[in-house]
Amino acid sequence: GGNNTFLHVIDANTHSLFLDSTNAISGFLIVSNNVTAMGACTINQAVVANPAASLCFANNHSSVISSYEGWGTLKCLGPGTSVTISDLAQNGLYGSFIADGGHLEIHQDSASHCEVNGDITILNSGIMDIFGADTHVYLALNGNVNFTMDTGYFIIRDQGLRISASAYSCNFNIS
Repeated sequence: GGNNTFLHVIDANTHSLFLDSTNAISGFLIVSNNVTAMGACTINQAVVANPAASLCFANNHSSVISSYEGWGTLKCLGPGTSVTISDLAQNGLYGSFIADGGHLEIHQDSASHCEVNGDITILNSGIMDIFGADTHVYLALNGNVNFTMDTGYFIIRDQGLRISASAYSCNFNIS
């Protein structure tokens, strides 16, 4: 292992990809299967394109994603592991987000919505912070939400939180 710099990385949808060292991806990371970062990563653009795909950060490192778009799962696992998303490419969170002992820090620019349309799981003193957006953070506006939390924090920093009166469901399991 050593420090690695890549222009683009495409997970080919056949096997899992492990990034073991400190990595920088100056272009894009396309996740179609499973990608696990075991070292610190700086990623310009990450797209978790497949609902069955996952992008996992672990092993007590800090990583930064400049722009994130997702339909699959983003995982931040273990104490000392942190992932900062500088901006959401979509108007919110789609897919699944897991902070299991780690810290997910998510920013949305002031000209875009930040909806939660998917699954949020916070376990083992995990933290999920949401910053920015142009209005309240809406739950279940354009998709079902399953919110599970067992020790940890879910914090909306700059806006309020609203549960949408839409056709989608919002389920809470907090213990």
